[in-house]
Amino acid sequence: MKSAAKFVITFIVIIIIVFSVSFISTKVLNEGSIKIIGYLDEIEEKIILGDFSSPLTDHYEDEWEKQKKLWTVFISETEINLVYASNSRLKAYISQESKIHSISEIQLLKTIFQQIASSNTLTWDNLL
Repeated sequence: MKSAAKFVITFIVIIIIVFSVSFISTKVLNEGSIKIIGYLDEIEEKIILGDFSSPLTDHYEDEWEKQKKLWTVFISETEINLVYASNSRLKAYISQESKIHSISEIQLLKTIFQQIASSNTLTWDNLL
């Protein structure tokens, strides 16, 4: 009887830990994505107005570096590399003052960050 009680208690503790970690990761990824997408929106607005100044992406890059340190626990290296590749293209497009390419790369980055936030949410499919 005691071993069954220990098993049930252990099982409940594990479930609580899984849901707690899931909640924390979802919160971290969602909040970070919202901040980063906000910076991307600002960059997009400036590019639409024709502002290609060099510090255009500084706040975004600072926020990405900060979030990346938190996110490495929750997302794959492939997703991080995808963001780095897209960031490199965006910087190149901005330096060339290519409005169409810059805006399309910003849209791609927004999609990547939305996908990262939504794909790492705990669902029944993830558990099973």
